[in-house]
Amino acid sequence: MMHWGLLFNSLRVGGGATAMALLLGGALALWMQGVAPRLRGPVWAAALLSLAMPGFLPLNAWLDLFAPTGWVAAHLPIPAMPQTAAALLIGLLLWPISFVALAAAWGAIPRELFEAETGLRGWGVVRHILWPAARGRLQGVVLLTLVLALNQFSIPSLLQVKLLSSEIWIRYSTNLDPMSALAVGWPLLLLPSLVLLIWDPAPMRPPAPVQTPGARFVREALGAGLWVSAGVLGLAAIALSLLLPLAITLGSLRTWEHLLPAWSANVRPAGISFLFATATATAVLLLGILGAGMRLATRPRAEGLRRWIGRGAWSLYLVPGAFLGLGISLLFALPVMVPLRGWFLAPGLALVFRYLAFGWSGAAIARRDLDPALIDISASVPMGRWDWFRHHLWAEQGAWLRGTWYLTYVLSLWDVESLLLVQEPGAETLALRIFNLLHYGHNDQVNALCLHLLFLASLPAILWKGVGLLGRARVPLPSLLLPLLLSASGCSPRDPASGASSAPGQPSLFAGVEQVGGRGTAAGQFNKPRSVTVDRADNLYVVDMTGRVQKFSPRGEFLLLWQLPQTDLGKPKGMGVDRDGNILVVEPHYQRVTHFTPSGEKLRQWGTPGTNAGELTLPRSIAVNSRGLLYVTEYTTVDRVQAFAPGGQPGGILFGRAGPGPGEFNRPEGIAIDSSDRLFIADSCNHRIQVFDSGGVFLRSHGQAGSGPGDLSYPYDIAVDAEGRQFVCEFGNSRIQVFDAADRSIELLGQYGGGPGHLNNPWSLALDSRGNLYVADSGNHRVLKYIRRRAPG
Repeated sequence: MMHWGLLFNSLRVGGGATAMALLLGGALALWMQGVAPRLRGPVWAAALLSLAMPGFLPLNAWLDLFAPTGWVAAHLPIPAMPQTAAALLIGLLLWPISFVALAAAWGAIPRELFEAETGLRGWGVVRHILWPAARGRLQGVVLLTLVLALNQFSIPSLLQVKLLSSEIWIRYSTNLDPMSALAVGWPLLLLPSLVLLIWDPAPMRPPAPVQTPGARFVREALGAGLWVSAGVLGLAAIALSLLLPLAITLGSLRTWEHLLPAWSANVRPAGISFLFATATATAVLLLGILGAGMRLATRPRAEGLRRWIGRGAWSLYLVPGAFLGLGISLLFALPVMVPLRGWFLAPGLALVFRYLAFGWSGAAIARRDLDPALIDISASVPMGRWDWFRHHLWAEQGAWLRGTWYLTYVLSLWDVESLLLVQEPGAETLALRIFNLLHYGHNDQVNALCLHLLFLASLPAILWKGVGLLGRARVPLPSLLLPLLLSASGCSPRDPASGASSAPGQPSLFAGVEQVGGRGTAAGQFNKPRSVTVDRADNLYVVDMTGRVQKFSPRGEFLLLWQLPQTDLGKPKGMGVDRDGNILVVEPHYQRVTHFTPSGEKLRQWGTPGTNAGELTLPRSIAVNSRGLLYVTEYTTVDRVQAFAPGGQPGGILFGRAGPGPGEFNRPEGIAIDSSDRLFIADSCNHRIQVFDSGGVFLRSHGQAGSGPGDLSYPYDIAVDAEGRQFVCEFGNSRIQVFDAADRSIELLGQYGGGPGHLNNPWSLALDSRGNLYVADSGNHRVLKYIRRRAPG
């Protein structure tokens, strides 16, 4: 069923973004025609850098600048207009497309054409000379820009603007219903078809060189007013999309403070990103070269086949990435494909299908530009494919093919949309990690990780440069890559029964592991469970992405469920039990806490949005002390903890602020309270646990970014048992780490994967009265129950 409201919103935002991109790109192309030739190189470089820049970097800078606590909001009373903001930001990402097309078209206009129309000035030049020269390309550019704007996923999602592109992902990721996603997003499949009808992706030969008019001649023809105005707009595009984001990122002190901790906590995603991008770029280029190497003896048939394959490849690039991921996920849901799960084939195929067009077209262009005489010789002389490639294609077009490989590598490196629905356990890329952090508003972490992403983008050039040096020194290249490959493997020994590894000389706390639920939306099934808690009778409660609270017996039997009434803005992410045994559910995006009876009856609800004492700003987790006080963690515009009375009234305790120092937080997540009413808080993006007394006085902290024993990577939740042992849920390392009362690491539970005892981005945990540990294994759509080992006798 068509969702007309979403369609109109999408067309409004996409159309506005396209108009903005055409205005900025056209203005810069117009201005560049009147600048000295020596300055055109830097303009081209700035435009191409803006196009190749990971969208996260400018987006994060803009969010930081225009957020409610940013500089703009503090100095300019601009009303919140999320759709307008989305259109402007998308336009700032896409303007280089129109610039490249128009600059190429206008740069090929012969001087004679200007001289023949000496009476034209200003807009007359645009109307009678520039417009006819660009009109043939502009139609395709407009449609291409509109398609990419409509497909843009990250900006609407992060600004919470409801469009078709984001709704496809929401429909499927929430309800696991592919038909619902297809029903809402099918209009986005029509425009790519229209683009390919108008635009032929087959490579065209470049125009013959002509004598173009000089820069001064063009300036005089355009007039000072038009030329300067175009320059102001064009240079503003470069400033806003390239220079400003770089200045904000590099100029922030906290970017550099987080640089090493962010790397330590994300070594594995960085390694996965490098491997995926390298494999994708290599695969698509090889496929393109194989296609380009079709024998000339069958030229008419080969050319026709190449053309159709090229159109198909570009159609895969132009459809929304969520649709591509949806198709791959459905393919791997077939029984015959089940044995192939867990081998990273699904995300690998998604990236290859997504970027096949670049390898195919790049190799076709390289083949087109070969010396015709050599092509004729190769057609008449028997020659193997390898010889043809080595002696002809690579010898003449090696630089172009390397450029094609690198472009594909970079695009794969920061792809998010294609991977969201096909992510496998242990296959989270750095781009996906950045997207998740952006969703939670951690600008400093994102700034640091964007620099790491740029380092990965430059890594092939560094390695290529080093190959010669290593070759002369006779050092094998695999030895250089070995640390990165090992970091991506993440292999470590575990007890097969419980998925645990304990400190030397200490037996595991757990005897085995059981599974509760599985992927699905039926009763007793989960879609990315986000929080768990246990009541006084050891019944288990789980809330997931569907916004349902489900109750299970201590034996894992489904008992009942109830649906939270509002989930459009976001899903619940915290649970607890109050002093009366009622179930607490935290709804961050609605800034409230709701009390339910164990049977699901709503008792009361409290919470007022705001940043003052007694108000809530994205509450994340909740815990209750011996006096019944409710402690709530909050993040984003405030990073703090505050206490409330059992009825939700302010409790007079508030502490914490943003920062890396003692008592400061960077996204405080889970909270636990021990038998002495001490507070243990998972300081997620500082990769540590902080301990406070009941009044909020800082006592101690432990942990640092990393993956070794005692290290932490994005701790999302914590529980403390009667002996003072701390059970920490690490989202980044996909494991549970157990510390003793002296903060020493004594046991590790789980590892990346989907098998028994394995974990995939766990979110939450809870202990029952017998010491059994429940873990919300979010990425595997299940809850794991680690069975506590009983003392002998």
